[in-house]
Amino acid sequence: MSSLVEISKIFTKQNLKKIILDDTRLNSLTLSSTKNYYDTFEYLYKQLLRKYRNEYVYKNTLFNKLVLGIHSLNTTSAIVELPIVDSIADFILFNGKAVVYEIKTELDSLERLEGQLANYYKAFDIVNVVISERHYESIMLRLKDSPVGIIVLTSKMTLSVKKKPIRFNRNLDKSVWFSILRKYEFESIVKNYYGYLPETTDFEYYSACKKLFVDIDMSTLYKAFITCLKKRNLNKYNDSQMKLLPSSLRSLVYFSKFSKSEYSQLAHFFK
Repeated sequence: MSSLVEISKIFTKQNLKKIILDDTRLNSLTLSSTKNYYDTFEYLYKQLLRKYRNEYVYKNTLFNKLVLGIHSLNTTSAIVELPIVDSIADFILFNGKAVVYEIKTELDSLERLEGQLANYYKAFDIVNVVISERHYESIMLRLKDSPVGIIVLTSKMTLSVKKKPIRFNRNLDKSVWFSILRKYEFESIVKNYYGYLPETTDFEYYSACKKLFVDIDMSTLYKAFITCLKKRNLNKYNDSQMKLLPSSLRSLVYFSKFSKSEYSQLAHFFK
């Protein structure tokens, strides 16, 4: 069996696309008698679940159990790796509300956690940490009096809620929202609210849009901000398309922005 680090590298968009074109590397990673490609990916993923629960395992678990398990791709979307101030939110779920999930695996340190959480509360009002059992006592001690929710990814790969999150909106920052949005997104919010976009020079346009943006009342603006982010990945796939794929690869495909032709090629690969 190849190293766990080598196996983990299989679960990236670049390597998945290479494997579809040439399965030699995939076959070299396993000595098992798996029947087909579907089973081979599931077999390799199980090695990670047993011995190397990296960040991908956590994200894929959140995607399978929350987005596909509790909700539906018709009404729910998710984003990973969203820059917020000088932090990056690991996983955000959108379903009427926005919920941040900051991941701390057994391989991670907790050194930057407080700063990360403070940044997330500038953009969103519901935040959880998803942790290994190894981190539980330390995290509970740090966050017991905070609004942050605590979820443990157990050894049985279940998400065990140890502390429910409490909405906290005192630190929400309109300027942070503006910095997160893409140009077409903040333009749509400004135009929908005011009925026009500012007419100014290219040099002054960004500042003029921002001034109009931050003048919108907080509640209205937060809803519009969440809606824009939700739309980024909404209806990319439907539930049946995702469930044709090995559970080990679903979040990878969803977040990798595969084109329709790439998805078709992938689905054919697993038939």
